[in-house]
Amino acid sequence: MDDFIPVFIVAVIFLAIMVLITVFVSFPGAVMNISVTSFSIGEVGYLTDYPTKTLDLKSFSVGETQEETLKSMPQVVVYRNILSANPESFVIEVPEWYETTMRGIKLDFNMFRQSSIQFSKLVIKWNGLDVFREGGIADTHSIYIDKANVKSSNTLEIDTDYNAWWFWATATYTLRNFNVNLDYGPERLVPFNLLSSDLQGFNKGQVNFDGGGCDLIVRVNGVNVYDGTPDGDTKIEFTYQEVPLAPGGNIVAFISRAGICSLRDAEFKVFLIGNEVTATRKFDLTNENYNLLNQGFMGKIDYKIDSVMRTGSLVIKLNGASIHAPSPHTGWNTATFTISDVSQGENEISFSGTGAFDISDVRIMLEK
Repeated sequence: MDDFIPVFIVAVIFLAIMVLITVFVSFPGAVMNISVTSFSIGEVGYLTDYPTKTLDLKSFSVGETQEETLKSMPQVVVYRNILSANPESFVIEVPEWYETTMRGIKLDFNMFRQSSIQFSKLVIKWNGLDVFREGGIADTHSIYIDKANVKSSNTLEIDTDYNAWWFWATATYTLRNFNVNLDYGPERLVPFNLLSSDLQGFNKGQVNFDGGGCDLIVRVNGVNVYDGTPDGDTKIEFTYQEVPLAPGGNIVAFISRAGICSLRDAEFKVFLIGNEVTATRKFDLTNENYNLLNQGFMGKIDYKIDSVMRTGSLVIKLNGASIHAPSPHTGWNTATFTISDVSQGENEISFSGTGAFDISDVRIMLEK
């Protein structure tokens, strides 16, 4: 019994030591946070947008043959005599986006006969093929050219033939309102161009129209931005993140699943972001706090984003130099800084970005 008591005491002491060791190993020391300052920021980034390109599409129907004017000439005059001649030649380009739905080409014009054309005829050639060779009084003509004879680049020649027996005369033809029209469809295609600078500031595209009558699909560069049955005023919007836009040519397509859609007062708008808003605040870093950064403390910037009004990056700068900020999201976010980013005394922090954010709270702390 006498031997048991010392052994029991040693066991209790040993157990107590093990418990203390376990506590210290399992539960590290508490994080030390030292508050430097806190403030509110508000809305920063690109907050406004404005339409920079507006295409007036007027009124059209979807689900039937479409017509696009490739070239329009108010007047064309050709003549020929024994000493001189004035034929005309034009290159007519068919944009590639029409090639799959192209049906043919129509040449529409008004022909006026003038001096000494009794023995001459107006000659029109398309890619070297005679498509018109007639004379006569003033009249309205429409010449149809099948798509089999249409290429991506075509040559239109207008001339008058000449009868050498009437060598003293001049044969002249005046053509007015000469239009080269492309038939395609039944979808309606609307091309639009974007500069590289437009893409950098692109905020959204918008299609507006009034009307309905069919199950309508609206596509931009092959991506559906609308699929429904419009009835009255309709507004369709899309962003750069939703649609792959490119510098140069882009396409809006109106496609009918069933029926014919009659759309009125249609327009297409491109909105670019406005001026960038930057919020700047100043804060003091005491000598004691500055020295803590040399003693293993890390600088922390906790900021709460209440809403993301436009996706993009958030830029945080300390004394004019950017610090790494993670991809911003609603709720609390954290960025860090070191002693090399700040100085003793007054410092400046700013918030800006390519997106638009509403930041309610910012807390600057030192943590170890």
